[in-house]
Amino acid sequence: GDAGSALGAALNVHYSYLNQPRVCQGPSDAMRGSYLGPRFSNQDIESSLQQLEASYERVEDSDLYRRVAQYLAEGKV
Repeated sequence: GDAGSALGAALNVHYSYLNQPRVCQGPSDAMRGSYLGPRFSNQDIESSLQQLEASYERVEDSDLYRRVAQYLAEGKV
């Protein structure tokens, strides 16, 4: 598994709630050695969804952000 989310949550508490100073050491890209998984193009994803006969809707980023904000405001997320 990946403990990245747990580590991020712990660091957020450490810095935000406990008011601890953030000290950066080393290169700015500290995750350069991490494996974030394979990359898939939109075409690859759409092809897979069509093969699965999945119901989906492609949404542009600008509309996606608006929709997510609306769903959050309505308590749907």
